[in-house]
Amino acid sequence: MKLSTSITYKLIAALMIVMLALVTLPVKPAYAAACNAIATGSWTAIGTWSCGHVPTSADDVTINAARTVSFDAAGTSTVLSLTVNGTLNFNNASGNSITVSGNVTNAGTIAVVNQTGNNTHVLSIGGNFANNGAFTAFSSNDSLNVVLNGTAAQTIGGTTTPTFNNLTISNTAAAVTATSNFNMIGTMTVNNGATFNAGTFVVFDSGNNSQFTLSSGATLGIGSTAGISGGCGSGNIQTNNCTYDPGANYVYNGTANQNAGSGLPNNLTGTVTINNPGFTVTLNNGRTIASGGTVKIVAGTFAAGTNLTMATTSSITRSGGSMTGTPQGNGVYNVTYTGNSMTTSTELAGNGLNNVTVNLNSGQTLTLDQNRVPDGNVSISSGTFDLSTFTINRSAAGGIFTVSNGAALKIGGTNGFPINYNTHTLGTSSTVEYAGTNQNVSAETYGNLIFSGSGLKSMITGTSVGGNLSIAPTGTAKASVGNGLNLTVNSLTLGGLGKISGTWGSTISPATNQDNNYFNNLTTGILTVTTDNRATPSVTTWPTASGITYPQALSASTLTGGSASVAGSFAFTTPATIPPAGAYSASVTFTPTDAKSYKTVTGNVNVAVAKATPTATLAVNNSPVTYDGSPHSATVAISVSSVPGSVANILTGGLATQTDANTYAVTADFVPNDITNYNTLTGLSAGNFVIDKATPVITWANPADIIYGTALSGTQLNAAASVAGTFTYNPASGTVLSAGNGQTLSVDFVPFDSANYSNVTGTTVLINVLKATPVITWANPADIVYGTAL
Repeated sequence: MKLSTSITYKLIAALMIVMLALVTLPVKPAYAAACNAIATGSWTAIGTWSCGHVPTSADDVTINAARTVSFDAAGTSTVLSLTVNGTLNFNNASGNSITVSGNVTNAGTIAVVNQTGNNTHVLSIGGNFANNGAFTAFSSNDSLNVVLNGTAAQTIGGTTTPTFNNLTISNTAAAVTATSNFNMIGTMTVNNGATFNAGTFVVFDSGNNSQFTLSSGATLGIGSTAGISGGCGSGNIQTNNCTYDPGANYVYNGTANQNAGSGLPNNLTGTVTINNPGFTVTLNNGRTIASGGTVKIVAGTFAAGTNLTMATTSSITRSGGSMTGTPQGNGVYNVTYTGNSMTTSTELAGNGLNNVTVNLNSGQTLTLDQNRVPDGNVSISSGTFDLSTFTINRSAAGGIFTVSNGAALKIGGTNGFPINYNTHTLGTSSTVEYAGTNQNVSAETYGNLIFSGSGLKSMITGTSVGGNLSIAPTGTAKASVGNGLNLTVNSLTLGGLGKISGTWGSTISPATNQDNNYFNNLTTGILTVTTDNRATPSVTTWPTASGITYPQALSASTLTGGSASVAGSFAFTTPATIPPAGAYSASVTFTPTDAKSYKTVTGNVNVAVAKATPTATLAVNNSPVTYDGSPHSATVAISVSSVPGSVANILTGGLATQTDANTYAVTADFVPNDITNYNTLTGLSAGNFVIDKATPVITWANPADIIYGTALSGTQLNAAASVAGTFTYNPASGTVLSAGNGQTLSVDFVPFDSANYSNVTGTTVLINVLKATPVITWANPADIVYGTAL
């Protein structure tokens, strides 16, 4: 059948999607899948397993129900984990081993099958062992030994009590903890460095030949109320025989009152730990802690009675809990305190008490319960040792009393510094507190020193404080500095407030700073304080500053408002400063009212500084000028001014220049040289600028002589002017002058541009008028007759 093209494309697309999906499926590495027994058969037969190979160290192995797997090959097989829901038989004739790095869980059957000879098999487990089925580790000839050798915490037990042949605990990284009772046929051994926590469970004997061995350096956690017994008949370990090495460690960590039991070895060189919160562990047999051995009290009460003997160089360490009873004997033992706050108890009561070390967590306190008398040293490494009203004086002269850096010693009652210690070592950051009533202060070089409680703390010569001396942080204590003394103190705190450097004392002392609230007013001694220890107050709100005008100083500005954590006042740091115009950030100092206890604080506020307005007188210095048809501008000079400056923007009659003759008002700006701080004066009057009218130039030469009878005309009246205008002659045109020489002709000129030119009057010339010669007119007469009279 022929498929359509569209169907073909759809099939191809579908196949490509399937192929892509197959490509992108996660793939487990080879031999990393779970290995399940899918058939009854040999461990070494590939067909037995679902994984297609003999299990390896990367495989989680499960023997399914109704499947029996025979581990019948010689040698060792290593797997990741082992779960038995069917049957696993160890039946090789020469012995073999399975090493499981993880957990072994048995809900089926694990058994040993007899073979020829006596064969020993080994199951090594790195994780937990849980037996919830049948576990048979011994047959008439063969046996299966179990080793727990993990590198993390492990458990052993199950809902069905297992019976072990030999069981070895060799995990040195973490504890192996029982979760149920179990039985032993052979030997259970806890190796050096390993820990077995029995809890409240029991290791029982099965077969009357079992043995429990706790090696030197091994640790046994004991939760049974009966502890451990020497005869192995009670307590956590009830095998046929039991051996508890004196060099092993024993931890009593039950959840009810416990007896130590007779199995706790004598002359112990290991450690006995009491860690039973809220309950009591009773040492019900006499035991000696030998040299190097330790009693470690973590929680709960250790009731030693008179059964505890401390040998020389043994020790008691407490990080919590308490102790009753008194250490016996005269062996020289040491006591160390670690952890959190607690009160000493009878661990300090032994005659052989030697060194006492306080090494608590920071901020924690060890409180002395009564007078104690060590024979050795006292060392406070960290935390506080509060002697309360008691003493810890040394039994005889010698030894060292040390308060290390960061550690503290608190002395109460009327007691002074502990006595009979030849050397006092006080760290530079250590603290000694005299917290009682009237007390004498030992002459020491203290790190930090506190006077609390009440009464007078009497200071003598040789006393100095390299850190801080705090008087009456609580209570009403006062320093009583011996008359005439001057003792050096690095810094001083009174009533919880740090104080200024300088000299301090009572009102009868010569001190600069006097205060009878904290100094005995009957002594004249003083303290010289070298370091300012005042607190720095916090300013909540800085004040606001009023505006000023340049060149006013900051002192002209008013500060208003402002608040701080203590009483005080605000002021400009440098009030004489003259700030420039503009927004100026001015330094302001807050000065506390109690200046001996609080430092000043400096901040900044904004001050609006306005520009100043100068004064100036200006004057025109180039007037007048004469009209010439060209534009003219005034020039202005500064007659006088309050500040240096220059002239700008000169306007003559409102304009930059003028041409016509007139009188113009002149204005100009005064520009200060310092334009940052001074305003410019605009439109100042500078007076007037005058353009005078021009005088036309009249040109008129003396006319030529005329003969009498000739009337004046343009020939004689021919004056010319430099500008257009009108001439008026005198005598006027047409006038006939009399004969005579040097007669004056005059002309007045009126320019047409009378705005810019002046009239010209009385311009004259001279003219000569010559006499005329009469003209005789006589025609020839008509003929007359003689006799005719003429």
